[in-house]
Amino acid sequence: MKSTSISVPVSFGKIHMQVAGPESDAAILFIHGWPDSHDTWSHQMEYFAKKYRVGAIDLPGVGESDAPTERGGYHIDNILPLISAAIKTLGGKKTHLVAHDWGAIISWVFASRPEYASQIESYTAVSGPHPALARENLFGKFKSLNPGKIFEGLRQTAKSWYIYLFQMPYLPDFILNNFGRLVWPRALMQGGVPSDDPMLDATNEDIGKIAVNPLNLYREMLQGKWIEVPGRIDTRVQVIIPNHDLAITPEIYSNVTEVAPQAQLHYVDANHWVQRSHPQLVNQLIEKFIN
Repeated sequence: MKSTSISVPVSFGKIHMQVAGPESDAAILFIHGWPDSHDTWSHQMEYFAKKYRVGAIDLPGVGESDAPTERGGYHIDNILPLISAAIKTLGGKKTHLVAHDWGAIISWVFASRPEYASQIESYTAVSGPHPALARENLFGKFKSLNPGKIFEGLRQTAKSWYIYLFQMPYLPDFILNNFGRLVWPRALMQGGVPSDDPMLDATNEDIGKIAVNPLNLYREMLQGKWIEVPGRIDTRVQVIIPNHDLAITPEIYSNVTEVAPQAQLHYVDANHWVQRSHPQLVNQLIEKFIN
């Protein structure tokens, strides 16, 4: 696959986007999660570039993308315009949004707000819920006084232990900057990335560029302004939900159809990085949905 690296101008500088495929009316924009970069979509980029204009961005502070000067720049509200700019730069008349993990969390908000949703034809979320729906789901389990629901809530809270660790200043940043090679590959493999995946070859410097700045995504999620619960999502949505997700329980998606009744939910026998471990399956689900 022949691809081109381009810069997308944004308010604090630029974000990097890898672009491939023929000029066409239909385009697909891929957005990665944490701790990741645009490389997480290499299997999908190679497959879809045969027919579509495709692009994969690096989120702020990742790789060659500039970092906001303030932590607030990592709040979801301030990342939505960057996705909008990338869609316009990609140039398709019909753009399909596909996102994983943190990219999916952000893109749910993009797809739920009419001023942004009008830019896309469809949205595919992979291993990532809407942040406000997940919050309401979790709180609802604890308030239900139902032992089974409370156990589900505790199970999700236990899976999310790292979110609370990342609220600490300096320490997580120091560990990843200096000992990334010890923890990062292990975390990815525990999340389902195959042991022979070239993603795991990242150097300690690469890991620092991928993982450290976006810790502020987690800090802004809990310490910044909370995202609103959407009343209704009219965007065409499909959700790819790994049954064995390292970080997210399948039950956290149970209220999606309350606000997106047309959403298609696909439960798959996989772990968190399903686009790396089962690329053909993910490609088939995306292709069938956007067609």
